[in-house]
Amino acid sequence: MSESTKTVVGTRVPFGILQVTAFTIACSLITLSVFGYYMKEIWKKDWEKYRCNILALPFANYVNPKESVAQNFNYCLQKKTHPMVSEYAKKKLNSSAAKTVREAQRTIEQTIKTQKESENIKEDIGGVFGAINILYERLVNIMVYTSHSIQNVFFKINAVVWSIYYYLIAQINTIAITIARFQRMLSVINLLAILITIKFIFISPIAIIMFALIAMVNLIQKSAEKKAYCCFTPDTLIDKPNGNKTKIKDISLGDKIAGGGTVTGFISLLTPDAEVVQLGRNTYVTGDHLLISNNKWQHVADLNLGKNTQIKTTDTLMCLVTSNNIIKSGNITFKDYEEVKEQEVQCKIASIILQSLGSNNIGNILPKYELGERNNCLPGKTRVRMMNGTYQRIDSLQVGSNTSCGKVLGIYKCLAKNIEWFNVNGNIISPRIICKPKPSTITIEKLQKKQAVIPKNIQEWNKAYNVGKYSPISKSDYGYHLILDSRQFELENELFIRDFIETDDDLIQDFITNIVLEDLNKFDDILNNLKIDIKKAPAQYRYKGRSPSF
Repeated sequence: MSESTKTVVGTRVPFGILQVTAFTIACSLITLSVFGYYMKEIWKKDWEKYRCNILALPFANYVNPKESVAQNFNYCLQKKTHPMVSEYAKKKLNSSAAKTVREAQRTIEQTIKTQKESENIKEDIGGVFGAINILYERLVNIMVYTSHSIQNVFFKINAVVWSIYYYLIAQINTIAITIARFQRMLSVINLLAILITIKFIFISPIAIIMFALIAMVNLIQKSAEKKAYCCFTPDTLIDKPNGNKTKIKDISLGDKIAGGGTVTGFISLLTPDAEVVQLGRNTYVTGDHLLISNNKWQHVADLNLGKNTQIKTTDTLMCLVTSNNIIKSGNITFKDYEEVKEQEVQCKIASIILQSLGSNNIGNILPKYELGERNNCLPGKTRVRMMNGTYQRIDSLQVGSNTSCGKVLGIYKCLAKNIEWFNVNGNIISPRIICKPKPSTITIEKLQKKQAVIPKNIQEWNKAYNVGKYSPISKSDYGYHLILDSRQFELENELFIRDFIETDDDLIQDFITNIVLEDLNKFDDILNNLKIDIKKAPAQYRYKGRSPSF
């Protein structure tokens, strides 16, 4: 090879390497682009299947722009860790239960052994020492019982404390219910007191007493109206999927709203002088409403609001129940009225409320029917007893109507196409309604003829699915429920129904609040290694209903 040829070859070698490298890079990029495009299509077709794949995790936002990588990671982590956490908790509980059973079994075996020894001693001594033997046997039984009690005392302390607590709650609610039964007389008492006052206006002592009575009656009737509820003002703008905004009072059942949910329930409530906080330009919300802040659910009143935050009062509040428990207003994410749909949480809440009402039926909770507010209403043709003794369809009642049990403060309306209705004392109601049916005369007579003890829980509050019979009815598109100051109202055949709130006992509602917040934030707490302090003193602004945001 000549010198000129070597020179040409030597100068072209670097250029050739550069060409090969550029070609390789171009091919790699094209290959990766094609591969990425087709993998995106494959993942996108069945995203639920591939979203937790180790290759798909970094590209979650690329495949599903509505969801960030962090959100997808949290979902996958929750999906993977929840069975482990549940299994671990189950193992711990089973282990404790097994230990208790073994201890009880050893105690029983020891008792049997002691009893046999006592019988042998009795046979040997006989006759003269019979009295001593009986005394000895009694002492042995007392010692065995005492040792068994001491052995289990620490297991019972917690149960005793809770029993005392719920006993007190039951007594308080018994008094409240008794007072509520006389609320239908408040208007008559008020009118009578006014007439007597006018007649004896010039007799000072009688006039003073009558004025005090009028004030007391009016305070009782107005006390429930002044509670704050987790809702919005009627003019608050709710975000829609298309970017538009609609006033909450103009939203209809079945409407789609931002956040991917559908409106399944609507609540309208009379609340004179209720305080609301302004968040954003057109969002006014009560302080007990839940919203997402710093990736954690908390109440509006727990936020660090500035000194210039506007607070105003309103006489009407409204809220929604949605298919995914999400409401968005001004790009702020709130919980709906129901807050949680998980049947486990709903069952816990149902048990707590029944026990707080003094009911012994808490062992009969059926998760199948504890579906939240979508299963908590009555058909429109249900007849409610009014103040004058007549009956009126529930779908014709308005806020302010006077029933036999008090004034209607709010109305809940929901979609009712898929509800499994039950018949209780001739009234069709949804299964998770809490009711108190009057036992039939025939049932009482049968028990008396048999000289049987009439069960104490025959007239206690209970779930409709425990006291009624499944009774499918013709098409019913909408269901209704009421909110009253007495927390109950009466249907035909003397069937009493707990209202939509069910209970406004502050202690019970604060306890329910902690259960809901713990459930909503449980996986965030695991990720951030946080502890939920369920013993934290409740804020004074909370007046919860069944949904703990009351």
